[in-house]
Amino acid sequence: MPEQTERRLGAVLMNALSMACEQKDIDVARLVYQALQLVMTRRTGADEVEKRAEMADTLQAVYDRYAALERALTAGGQRSTL
Repeated sequence: MPEQTERRLGAVLMNALSMACEQKDIDVARLVYQALQLVMTRRTGADEVEKRAEMADTLQAVYDRYAALERALTAGGQRSTL
């Protein structure tokens, strides 16, 4: 199978959340964050728990960027527009 199929949905969503934060697109960041929460809180087998544990530091860093963007935009009274 192609190499791309080995990527985990959680990893793809973390990358998307990171990119949305980079671009300061809070609307997209909120939606991607919700999707990431769904993916990361599903019940899974033991092998998935191990893979998620490996992602913990990266997940924390991405969440910190998202939370900082939320705080900055909330404090500044900014809202993104479509």
